Amino acid sequence: MSQPVTFRKKYMPHEPTYIYVDEDSVDEELLCSQICFRPLVDPYTHNSCGHSFCHNCIEKTKYHCPCCHSGSEKEYTKVNTRIILNQLGKLRVQCSSCEKQMARGDFHEHITSCPVVCPCGCGESIPLAKLIEHATVCPNVQVPCTAAEFGCTETVLRGTCHNHEQECRYEQSRFIFEPLYQETVTLKGEICSLTTKYENLNKNHQQVLTEVGDMKIKCDDLNNLYKNALTKVGELKRNNENLTNNYNQARNDISVLNKQYTTLENKYETILQRLATLTTKSRVDQLPSTLSKSMDPIEHVACGSRCDIEIWNIRTDTRVTVLKGHTIAIYFIIQLSDGTLVSASRDTTIRLWNIETGECTKVHTGHTSYVFCMIQLANGTIASGSSDNTIRIWNREQELQTIQAGTGAECLLELEDGTLVSGGYDNKITFWNVTSGEKIKTLTGHTRTVLSLVQLKDGRLVSASDDKTIQIWKNDKCEKVLEGHTGCVYKVIELTDGQLASCSFDKTIRLWNMHTEECQVLTGHAQEVRSVVQISSDIIISGSLDNTIRVWKNGKQIKQMECSGWICSIAPIKIKI
Repeated sequence: MSQPVTFRKKYMPHEPTYIYVDEDSVDEELLCSQICFRPLVDPYTHNSCGHSFCHNCIEKTKYHCPCCHSGSEKEYTKVNTRIILNQLGKLRVQCSSCEKQMARGDFHEHITSCPVVCPCGCGESIPLAKLIEHATVCPNVQVPCTAAEFGCTETVLRGTCHNHEQECRYEQSRFIFEPLYQETVTLKGEICSLTTKYENLNKNHQQVLTEVGDMKIKCDDLNNLYKNALTKVGELKRNNENLTNNYNQARNDISVLNKQYTTLENKYETILQRLATLTTKSRVDQLPSTLSKSMDPIEHVACGSRCDIEIWNIRTDTRVTVLKGHTIAIYFIIQLSDGTLVSASRDTTIRLWNIETGECTKVHTGHTSYVFCMIQLANGTIASGSSDNTIRIWNREQELQTIQAGTGAECLLELEDGTLVSGGYDNKITFWNVTSGEKIKTLTGHTRTVLSLVQLKDGRLVSASDDKTIQIWKNDKCEKVLEGHTGCVYKVIELTDGQLASCSFDKTIRLWNMHTEECQVLTGHAQEVRSVVQISSDIIISGSLDNTIRVWKNGKQIKQMECSGWICSIAPIKIKI
């Protein structure tokens, strides 16, 4: 007789487990990167970014790397390095059953000798690992009658099973039931085989019908293509005639424009001669001061240092304060127009902070997965994007609206006309009507996730992507592609002098000249650079997973500040501290 399937749940509800003796002292290199943050178990390493994860953790994320955003099982390799496995095996753990301490690598051997008393009451002491095996022979385990297949519903203790068989009328009638039972089993097998054959024939029949239908559709499509081709040939003939007429008209227009250009050139020479005579200081002082645009310098920045927010004074190189509340990595920080600081985290929450007191004034918990980005809209509300495939609109107190974004929102942007724009895992740029929540249109061009968006002063749109490129859009068409980064581009911003600044997984910051497409490469970070901001006309600041904030002036590093954890987001802020 076999043991009941409920034995494990009833008498052994948990697998043998252990706890770490001093988990806080474990080297950070032995921890699961940005998922469970605990010592690695059955570790796997991503071939591109080099981060390591527990096999069970990365399976739960469907092999989507939280560090470089790639997602394929083939991109991971099982860790077989002996020194790493030995370090993991030497971690001190304590058995949850007997509270004995040992190396983690010795735990599985320990449970083969860790004694427990049989929970069924037979009084025998057995190793914890053999408890289930003992249940197959324990006389105090409830088992079904040997004639259960013939209809007996009784369960008895294994030790008293023989007594029950002497009284069971089903067991005494075995010689009658057993031939019938065997014949029934045989017939069931034949029925199952015939059912399988019928299902296969039915599938083949449906497949043939589908193929016939597809062939009819293809024939109809070919017929339509032929008709469309004939129509286009006629249109091309007409267009050719129109182009000929337009060409002749253009030649005439060019002739007229050449004459007008000559006239304007003469007027321009006259104006230059007049301007040369205006040399007095009073005339020069009358030129408008707005010809040289600048920005007010900012002294403080807020950075997401792992799960804390650190406020730094850039002028004095000092950490002013630390805001604690999030439980895992902070992905985005912004400051609202009234001075309130807002942070978004991998822990799925959005928090509002009073910077001067350090108090968390509100926690929004509507998202069900990582919150990647936020912006403050023109009407004062906050829009947030998440990997739960939604964009949510909030005021200070509550959620106001949910927009189903389809494939997540890694970045957000509000255009001057109030249109909301998002970039996501589908490699597209999507435009939304915030009021109705309806999709307006999409732009396609990138081949991997869109990670950053910015609108230039001239109205053009700029996007940065995991495909290592920056694309510039005008009238819904990509007019220029900036290439140079060798890793995914996390963020792009427009500087006050009209240049673009971008940061990347390749550990660099690049400054792009929009006219010549040339770029200046800033190097110094030891890990991927996740964020870049401008705080004055000639100073930008970058944050990296190497735990540093670096200050750059005119393309050269002038300062470096060490934070307590990796940096995913930086925001320039104005405070009174």
